[in-house]
Amino acid sequence: MDEETTAQNFMNVARQGDLSPRQIVKVKSADTAKENWQVDFSANPFILFNYKLKKLKRALSLLNRERLHKVQSELIGYLDIEEEFWKQKSGMAWFKEGDLNTRFFHVQVNCRRRHLKLKRIQNDQDIWIEGNDDLGEEAVNFFQELFCEQTVPTTFVIINHVPSMVSMEHNEDLVKQPIKEEVKHVVFGLNGDSAGAPDGFTGKFFHSCLDIIKDDIFSMVKSLFNGHELLLFVTHTNLVLLPKKKKVNTFSEMRPISLNKFINKVFSRAIHERLVNRFPSLISDEQAGLLRKKGVKQGDPLSPTLFFLADEAISRGLNALHWNLYFCGFGLPKWSPKINHLAYADDTIIFLPSDATSLHLIMEVLSAYKVDSG
Repeated sequence: MDEETTAQNFMNVARQGDLSPRQIVKVKSADTAKENWQVDFSANPFILFNYKLKKLKRALSLLNRERLHKVQSELIGYLDIEEEFWKQKSGMAWFKEGDLNTRFFHVQVNCRRRHLKLKRIQNDQDIWIEGNDDLGEEAVNFFQELFCEQTVPTTFVIINHVPSMVSMEHNEDLVKQPIKEEVKHVVFGLNGDSAGAPDGFTGKFFHSCLDIIKDDIFSMVKSLFNGHELLLFVTHTNLVLLPKKKKVNTFSEMRPISLNKFINKVFSRAIHERLVNRFPSLISDEQAGLLRKKGVKQGDPLSPTLFFLADEAISRGLNALHWNLYFCGFGLPKWSPKINHLAYADDTIIFLPSDATSLHLIMEVLSAYKVDSG
């Protein structure tokens, strides 16, 4: 029995009243998604998808408010019954109406929020800044400077150490048009329980409603591979600042985490899946062991993929030093094969003897990588 038949049988059973309240809610949500995903006009696939998401979000918000009011009224009745039961059961004279254990949990949550709340910050001139408006302005200035390049690299000397390794056949395979089954595999390969993005839709929505929205997702992935520009509302994200230590004084002591929209993760995963099959022939031995062990990170899979490819330039630049007659390699013991570096995640360990010339050659490679990578 295929997925569509199973889903249709599920809907039929639900409408006959043989499902639990939780399952009925799922059916109503699916019906709402199917009804509001229809539009009577055509447009750029990214614009169309964004319009449908907003339309569906309004409909689901209205549905959720109706459900909330109904559940709240039922909850009040159940709490009254439970409170009366425990009052009679315990016989406690000090028991007051509304004095429930939820107050304890509220206190715990509020204490945690007060601890994490940023009340003041120190700027680059060691001046303390307070107030929400001033803190927000300083945050924008700090991260704009962090994420913007002051100078754009124009020379890429370090790339000269990387040989041409992608054949025309491999390149055609990388840029070929995606198919629907490939996009479906990408969607279900991503975590459905990831944190919500600015649009409010998690992977659960994409997994459960893929039959409804699959054509729109496929159109966007296809447009991406055909070189269409991603619009701002597609790439828009939220930055969550996580403290690196208990007491934070500057924004540099906070780690920015980007909450990408799920559709952006679909784009990244689609590109990653094309690249990862070629990695064994592209990555040097110093990184290959890490790649096999580390696998794919959660969230955006393309970031570590691009990092490995960029890091390959410095890896091959360091390996090229073994062909330099003035470079003394490092071996332990001395007659063992010579190595000069090992890579692990975003760390690189460099090995060399106490030789000034070898150190100078190593610094030339590192300086070239610094300039070319920005």
